[in-house]
Amino acid sequence: MKFYLLLVFALPLYSWTNHFLGTYLALKESPELANAKPIKVESFQSFVNKQASELEKVLDSIEEEAKQIVPNYPPRPDSLRFHSTKKENQVVGVLRALRLNPESKLKLFVQEMPGTKRKEKKLGATEVSVYKEDKFLDTLPMFEIKEGSTVTPLQVIATASDEPDYGHDINIWEDSDSEFGKEYKFGILPFGNPKYHYATQAPFHMGFYHEAGIIYTLAPDFKRTYPEIRIHQFTRLAEFAFSKGHDYWGYRFLGWAMHYLEDLTQPYHSTLTPGISTSGALWIEFKSILGFKSGKKEALERLSDRHTAIEHYQYEFLKELLEKGNLSHPMVKSYQEVSLDTKYPSFDFGYPRNVIAFESNQKAEELDERIGKSNYVMAFKEPLVDKTTLQEDEGKEKVNEFLNQLMNSFGSHARNFARYFINKKFTQKT
Repeated sequence: MKFYLLLVFALPLYSWTNHFLGTYLALKESPELANAKPIKVESFQSFVNKQASELEKVLDSIEEEAKQIVPNYPPRPDSLRFHSTKKENQVVGVLRALRLNPESKLKLFVQEMPGTKRKEKKLGATEVSVYKEDKFLDTLPMFEIKEGSTVTPLQVIATASDEPDYGHDINIWEDSDSEFGKEYKFGILPFGNPKYHYATQAPFHMGFYHEAGIIYTLAPDFKRTYPEIRIHQFTRLAEFAFSKGHDYWGYRFLGWAMHYLEDLTQPYHSTLTPGISTSGALWIEFKSILGFKSGKKEALERLSDRHTAIEHYQYEFLKELLEKGNLSHPMVKSYQEVSLDTKYPSFDFGYPRNVIAFESNQKAEELDERIGKSNYVMAFKEPLVDKTTLQEDEGKEKVNEFLNQLMNSFGSHARNFARYFINKKFTQKT
């Protein structure tokens, strides 16, 4: 199944280019967050220092649960177990026990809406991420906050919902260019090119759960997509933090978990080849084997271009609306349509796979078709496109209509998730 493997090589880094905007809009009117009192900011070091002995037990429990509930879970090596009394950097010890990139910054910061100015220091990519350079992250309005200051739960969870794209899952495979990747025992990168560090996070941010059975037979590595691992880890840590009175880290962990859940609302992250049927893909691969390789090249370019175009377009469109203060636009309102929340079942561990990814997968073909019919939207496959040179078309509005549907789902799933866990916070004993 080299055809499918090559297609995934070209996938962009992000699902939705910026999670903060969508999460903030979806939750800003949610009573669980809108009326919540400000909370005190706490460093991860302080949290770990105060709860080290309990964290040792919680992390062991998370590992044992994962073996039972996460399909195809690769068990954590015993050498990575967190020991509260061990003389080591305990923050790094926790990150290693979770098998996250141990170079994750965990900076105290908030992201703000476009155009917001604050007196605090504006942060760049190298201060919040593992990346030596990221021009997009440098453009985001991210500001340093101090331990002991106060911040609203909404700011924490919305900011944190973007954070896993800053390097949590980079280079954690056995064939990655890192020593910790070899220790983590997740196996080799199931798809993509390990030489490109951006590609190494993809299997934790995609969930290919609803493909034809023949795909898993011919390419079993596509079963190795793991957003459920992170959702499980971070929701359990959030519950623990809330139960011990560490509300800042409770909300931040929930934001991290929400990121992976929101990734699955992107049809290109739940579907291998949107717009290309399984039989069509196999036929393209068969022709390639016979030496007719142009079909594979065209399919690769089509998938990559449409995936990139919709993510860039959606972000630029929403950002422009917010900068202009056009809060009544259907795109902005689509995140906030609470009447649709109850059409989904109550949140449980199967929700990301069985509800979100399934729904997203079912919408993939139509989204792909609509993108392909809009020259305006397709122009966004190139970074930093000059919108003044583009001519709008009817296809753009059809894409917008469909994006509104996707953002309805994005908002509902974010609220259902937040509602479930924040309500649990108030019923836990401290």
